[in-house]
Amino acid sequence: MANPVYIIVTNRGDGDITSHADMTAARLGQINCQWVFVPFWSWYIPPEIYERYRVVIFHMTDVPYGRGGSPLQNLLYLGHETTMISAIRCCEITDGGDVYMKCAFDISYGTADEIYDRADVIIRNYMVPFIVQTNPKPVPQRGKSVRFKRWDKNKTSRIFRAMSTDYENLGSGKSP
Repeated sequence: MANPVYIIVTNRGDGDITSHADMTAARLGQINCQWVFVPFWSWYIPPEIYERYRVVIFHMTDVPYGRGGSPLQNLLYLGHETTMISAIRCCEITDGGDVYMKCAFDISYGTADEIYDRADVIIRNYMVPFIVQTNPKPVPQRGKSVRFKRWDKNKTSRIFRAMSTDYENLGSGKSP
């Protein structure tokens, strides 16, 4: 059997690698793929992985705006109804890598899980195939960097309850 062209790494349970413990250089060496796509991953990726493999992370903001944690929570709290899904080369700077592509995305409706599910469809059915087929040259991020802080479950529940917002599962751990 031939080696896969790419793999999906996600903590949503439906990827080729789904646990933090399995995301190692040794495991990726066994798989021996050309691309490693990482949507919805909240753990640190070490240099021995991103320096050896073409690792593309997906972030739900128009980077450099919104680098950091809890992008969906921060965007909704700040009143955004649309955003971009950015495909970024993984590097030593959190969400700071060069950009392969961006795709417009509507976050104005649905639960958190529904929003993440819609984003996942765009990533897997459009962005990943486009990157694999065209091998675009990533370009440096442009603009002012704005950093988001990660929210915990308690802050998410408290803030969105106060806003009378019906965004289920934000910060619950079920969705990133």
